Amino acid sequence: MDVKELNKSIKDGNLSNLYLFYGEEMYLKNMYAARVADAALPDPNSHMMNKETTSATEGFFDKCETYPFMADRRVLIVKNSGAFLGKKDAISEYFKQIPDTTVVIFIEDVDKRCKAYKEIQKYGVCIDFEKPSDNELVKWVCAVAADLGKKIDAETARFFVQTVNNNMDTMYTELNKLIDYADDVIKKDDIAQISTLLLENRVFDLIDALAAKKPHLAVAMYQNLIAAKESPLLILALLERQFRILLAAQNPANLAKLLGLRDFVAKDAISKAKHFDKKKLEEAIAECLKTDAYIKTGKLPESAVETLIIKYAT
Repeated sequence: MDVKELNKSIKDGNLSNLYLFYGEEMYLKNMYAARVADAALPDPNSHMMNKETTSATEGFFDKCETYPFMADRRVLIVKNSGAFLGKKDAISEYFKQIPDTTVVIFIEDVDKRCKAYKEIQKYGVCIDFEKPSDNELVKWVCAVAADLGKKIDAETARFFVQTVNNNMDTMYTELNKLIDYADDVIKKDDIAQISTLLLENRVFDLIDALAAKKPHLAVAMYQNLIAAKESPLLILALLERQFRILLAAQNPANLAKLLGLRDFVAKDAISKAKHFDKKKLEEAIAECLKTDAYIKTGKLPESAVETLIIKYAT
């Protein structure tokens, strides 16, 4: 079953009693879990007694067998239990026995080689919620804005997607800020003023300064991050990640797929990678890791991050 078929089954009330939602996009997994739960429990007043969320598999069988209270069904949502990573395969023996009065929704990381994953495919509905494409996100942003009483054109929505460049939970939070701030029509200026330019994007901008051999600009950008109370160690970790992306971009085949990057970010990385020597990137990655270890063990002060930035900007 795909997402389109899932939507139809929910609309028609043709629910399974066993679901597995996995994949990168937590916003979608949570949203569809809520939609299935609402369809199973159409009376909101019944949710308190008949809807349970847990991260434990202990007592799973008893919870499934518990009869609903003044409702046709009860809903059990199991999140991040590790049940599909190969260590709790015993739970799969019960999948074929889940009663019609219980709807179980797993929201999990998955190892497709494990027994539990293979078994749930026989008896339940499995949906992989991957990151939507940029075009799909643009349509989603336009739809959410409309639902909240605002207008945003496709070009501005694309600018928003590229500015936030993160998971849908973060995008939804930032979009709500825009809704509160903007007039009836959301404009690019609104996005520039209100949307938080995520730290990873700002570190990628810092990489631009390194590539351009502009140490004063690079240091100024780093100091702005520190003034915004960002952790030097977090900045260092993101620098190391960006260096790895640039190293991978030296061989651009499947970059976006391998690193989970959006298409436009991958293209930007490929462009930036041309300004760096492969050996220099490997050296930078090693030095980031060494500096991180030395700071954490007290052998170097946190100012060593700024020293590293100056080194690779000159």
